[in-house]
Amino acid sequence: MNIRFSAMRRIVPVLKKDDGFVLVTALLLLALLIMVGTTTLFQTSTEMKISSNYMTKRQSLFDADAGAQYIIKKLKQDIAAGTLSLTGNSIALNYARPNGFAFDPPATLNSLGGDRYSFQVTGHGDNNSLSAIEMVLQLQQSSGHFRYGVFGDQGMNFVGSRVLDSYNSNNGPYGIANSFSNCDIGTNSTQPQGGSNVNPIGIDIGSNVTIRGDGFCGPGGNPADVISVSGILTGSRQAAPSAM
Repeated sequence: MNIRFSAMRRIVPVLKKDDGFVLVTALLLLALLIMVGTTTLFQTSTEMKISSNYMTKRQSLFDADAGAQYIIKKLKQDIAAGTLSLTGNSIALNYARPNGFAFDPPATLNSLGGDRYSFQVTGHGDNNSLSAIEMVLQLQQSSGHFRYGVFGDQGMNFVGSRVLDSYNSNNGPYGIANSFSNCDIGTNSTQPQGGSNVNPIGIDIGSNVTIRGDGFCGPGGNPADVISVSGILTGSRQAAPSAM
């Protein structure tokens, strides 16, 4: 009797020692790539926000600058036409913003003394961004125009009953509707008001005299000492920036 034996062989795979290391390395590289990608995305998002803020800030600054140039143009027109009286420390303005711009027109023009004035314009951009520009203007008299309505080198006295004002000849003849408060008076004197009617020192405004404008003494003088007001001076007393 023949007896046969059959054997079954089972093959068991054996992992090499470096296979686990490769898997761990691949996972680490994947994690590193995810971190790099996340960092790049965050950096890009931050840069986009910075760029957006910069652009909106520039937009508001450009609108503020455009507003400042617009107000300067309007001031020149109104001063030349005699429709804006530069009297007092705070001069009311009523300029409307033109279409297509985003700025707040100034409500007042502030006197800084010595023919110097200031105003502020605020521009608006997206995301509630704001930019403010403060302008300081130095008025200069053009050739062919009088700087003062009345001027005395060492001084002058105003007596009797009289009113001094200004008017714009482009608007027709002088009249109540064509009279303005731009009749400035001035002197080069810096000495306290005094002297005589023949040789006055400083400026004396009599009790029945009205002058619609500002009064100027010489540079460095004290306007309150040089200009005596018993009547009415609608403007302010100031020291001129330069002698005539």
